[in-house]
Amino acid sequence: MLTGIILCLLCSVIFIYQMRKDHINRNVVILFFALAGMIAGAWFIFDAVIIRLI
Repeated sequence: MLTGIILCLLCSVIFIYQMRKDHINRNVVILFFALAGMIAGAWFIFDAVIIRLI
């Protein structure tokens, strides 16, 4: 669960930083991996919560 929280926070900061740049200076690859990292982190958190409930 801690890994998921760290991954979500780190990727969220990277994603927000990239989105604040001008459109021409944004790196689409970094945006994609940041979004994928946020989804993976959310899945880690969700998985840990479900395992604790079972």
